[in-house]
Amino acid sequence: MHSQTPNNTSAQPQRLFSIPYGREAGKAFLAVYPGAVDEPYYARGHRELLVAPDGKRIAIIGSRESDTHDEAYEILLFTSEGKFIRRLAYNYTRGYDPKYGLKSTEGSYIVSALYGLDGLLYIRTEQINLDGTGRTQRIDVYDTEGVYLKAVSEAYTRGLQGYQKLYSSIMVGADKNGRILFDDITEIVTIDRQGTRGWIPKPFSGELFMDAATGALYLQNAASPRQEPPVYELWRETTKRFQKEMTVPSKDTIRDFARKYTNYYLLSIQKSLTYWQATYPKPKLERLNTPAGILELLVYDILVFDDTGRLIHTIPYAVPSIIPICRYGGTHDAFAVDSLGNMYVLRWTETAIEVWRYAVGVRESAK
Repeated sequence: MHSQTPNNTSAQPQRLFSIPYGREAGKAFLAVYPGAVDEPYYARGHRELLVAPDGKRIAIIGSRESDTHDEAYEILLFTSEGKFIRRLAYNYTRGYDPKYGLKSTEGSYIVSALYGLDGLLYIRTEQINLDGTGRTQRIDVYDTEGVYLKAVSEAYTRGLQGYQKLYSSIMVGADKNGRILFDDITEIVTIDRQGTRGWIPKPFSGELFMDAATGALYLQNAASPRQEPPVYELWRETTKRFQKEMTVPSKDTIRDFARKYTNYYLLSIQKSLTYWQATYPKPKLERLNTPAGILELLVYDILVFDDTGRLIHTIPYAVPSIIPICRYGGTHDAFAVDSLGNMYVLRWTETAIEVWRYAVGVRESAK
């Protein structure tokens, strides 16, 4: 059985390359743990996707089993043709004492990662402090070939560690000048390449998004919070003030979605297009017979709207039962967009993970 074959030809789907399952460098790790009676099913492996703004670099994030570390996270870097570039490994080990509890830690683990509009790869990591002060985070920056940029990484890390309130905030994006944006509930905090922090006030506690093509900032607000599914407003920043720009979906189409979906949430903004993951009233599962065992995937739709709130594309999308590791922002699971109008998803088969590209925005802008 070959699952998840794209059927929306209007969005010009193209399979870029596949990553076979395996334990070797450059392969996609996959392990399935079916669980005993009354134990949950889960899997471990790669499931999160990043794409550089120009579409020339693709990163796959995940974890693998390790005999020597408690957590073995990694980012696999590829060209858009599927050539393997480098593996960035982040290993973390905890040492426990029966009497005193946590005794030692070694290494760090990934909590968020993203490609900035400057083409650099930003990775935020964390480790637990032994002195009882909680945790410490840092930001590592890599170029297009996966080479670590020490000076700029240390500058960002100074800015981050100097304002530890950011440790629980969402890392939203980095603009063309290398300014990283963090979404806190009541404010937007920025850190530039010199490690200097800045602040942008939020008129309300909406979720922050950065346009994947232009770098413009948007806040999401529920226009009708009691309606199911709700209608959302998107407010755009202009001269450090936010003004309402669009409503999605349009009010004359919301009844159609109420019959098909229970809810949907915003994944990304790309010029005039918005991308949403929609949830069915009854969960839909797919199962794949992989070398690691039966892999279960939850099926969604990705809805693409134009700036009038009109639905222009519906694309099938399925995510496996693998716990994501980027819990403080950066990735959107197995989904990504570049700055050129392309959308990307990961698709699982019996033997490999495939990277697919849809020329959604390219086609729309050419009309």
